[in-house]
Amino acid sequence: SFPYDRLTYGSRVVIYGAGYVGKIIHQLITRTDYCEAVLWVDKNFEEFQREGLAVYSPLEMKVKEFDYVLVAVEKDEIYESIKKEIVVNELSGNARIVGPIKRM
Repeated sequence: SFPYDRLTYGSRVVIYGAGYVGKIIHQLITRTDYCEAVLWVDKNFEEFQREGLAVYSPLEMKVKEFDYVLVAVEKDEIYESIKKEIVVNELSGNARIVGPIKRM
């Protein structure tokens, strides 16, 4: 379910992950005015671009301004791995990293 309790209304968000959960989160953000998706990233961005999705390399986070990184995965271990990668590569700046996303 969408983490309304962990994101501030009107905030700028990077969606990290373009798999099943990421696609749902992207649709929810696109259909509502709750927050603004400033960037959608995934390590396998080229695969998703071939599907016609506007998904980019996580390195693009270095040139965008945002308040949150929403890691759109369900599993805790995948979330922790992505979070570590974001921190090690200094991709989040001062933004808060939010995840994982659990189904209701």
